[in-house]
Amino acid sequence: MDRTRVKYGMVLPNGIDTNLFFPDYDVANDKLKLLFVARLVRGKGVDVVLSLADKLEGLVETHVVGAGALEDEVKRSSNVIYHGIMDDEELARLYRESDVFIYPTHNDNFALVVLQALSSGLYVITSEYVPGGVDSFYTVVKKAIENRKLIDHDKREEYNYVKGNYDWDIIAEKFYGYMRKFYAESNQQNVALARQTRREHEQRFYPHRAKLNGRAFQILFGQLENRS
Repeated sequence: MDRTRVKYGMVLPNGIDTNLFFPDYDVANDKLKLLFVARLVRGKGVDVVLSLADKLEGLVETHVVGAGALEDEVKRSSNVIYHGIMDDEELARLYRESDVFIYPTHNDNFALVVLQALSSGLYVITSEYVPGGVDSFYTVVKKAIENRKLIDHDKREEYNYVKGNYDWDIIAEKFYGYMRKFYAESNQQNVALARQTRREHEQRFYPHRAKLNGRAFQILFGQLENRS
């Protein structure tokens, strides 16, 4: 018998605590409040955020959270409010107080911070949907400043979608579902392997018993056929 190993695979998305990240349905900022949360490196797009904040000087309030190689550049900017590293509760509060989440990443495709922003009810603008760098982001944000209705959306529906698909309870249930499946498949394989190993063992060390067992099966099968 070919004793090949069975390979198991699972696909689990990012998960968040929707009891921590939830919307404020009454937030109303005079100036559009932008938020960026990530490591402060070019790959995450913080350079785009800094340029965007300069182009929108006086028109928006831009908040930056994180740490990294470009931290000094962020600190030197007079057009952003830098928060450094925040604990989860402080960060969740800042999400709720903001209007738009800006994420001009150069390499992410489904970042955890985007889920946190969506769960908190923010309108999200990412490079996946707004390619082209700072000018493209500027165009979108400038239109939102001029007409807030462009970024109006159902925060409750957005939150419920995240809660129903990406809350840690949902992710945990998917994980345990995979484990139950793998356990059942592994048991089936182990039983089959044990039976085959026993047959090989008997054929090798007790050939007469194996032949006897085979003969007994033929006799029994013949009797059952005769009865039918």
